[in-house]
Amino acid sequence: TTPIQYLLSTYYVKDNDPLGLFDRMQEDGAFGALTHQHDGRAISRDMLDSILEISFLDEHIGLTSKPDLTVLDIGAGYGRLAYRMAETIPNLVRYFCVDAVAESTMVSEVYTRHRGVENKVTVVPLDEAERVITAHRIDVAVNIHSFSECALSSIEFWLDLIDRARIPWIFVVPNTGDRLISSEPDGSRLDFLPSFKARGYELAIRRDKYHRSAGVQKFGLFPSTYFLFRRDK
Repeated sequence: TTPIQYLLSTYYVKDNDPLGLFDRMQEDGAFGALTHQHDGRAISRDMLDSILEISFLDEHIGLTSKPDLTVLDIGAGYGRLAYRMAETIPNLVRYFCVDAVAESTMVSEVYTRHRGVENKVTVVPLDEAERVITAHRIDVAVNIHSFSECALSSIEFWLDLIDRARIPWIFVVPNTGDRLISSEPDGSRLDFLPSFKARGYELAIRRDKYHRSAGVQKFGLFPSTYFLFRRDK
């Protein structure tokens, strides 16, 4: 990536920020976040991606208007979206972070504690995931740049759990461009789009990350595609 890509994406985000998140989020570069300066303030991919993802979910499922909003983040990594939602979404009451990688679970515990959002964010160990997820009403499950790194069997494990919990929406951002494909142990890749349909989830929205500008989608910071699935029963 180059500073120009950060600048291009920053201007796009500022022009497409109906919730005013850009002015409400701060970036301090902690935990090794790569930052660039823009008009005297630090910006990062962490911040820009979070604004676009939160805005997308608000536009299509009314994120900020749901009472007692509860979110499940599968493959939550270090917890950046959990922190950003807890920081800016007043109606968020619970945000569950789960990850099959134990190191990620540990880091997200440290990160969210450092950010002071433990009152809203709960990091759930893998062996407790099923109990916690099925015990709560959850509005949306999100998976950002994680399913693309998993084998189909792992993806379907999580989809079965989401299905049992009757979560109405699933938001997926792959790191494989505009395709939903797995990463199998033998190096092959399998289309996991049919796995959603088999569990009663229909594709509601498929949209470019920078959908209002073909130029930014081509030259901006880490272009991708947003997939939003809705439970059909």
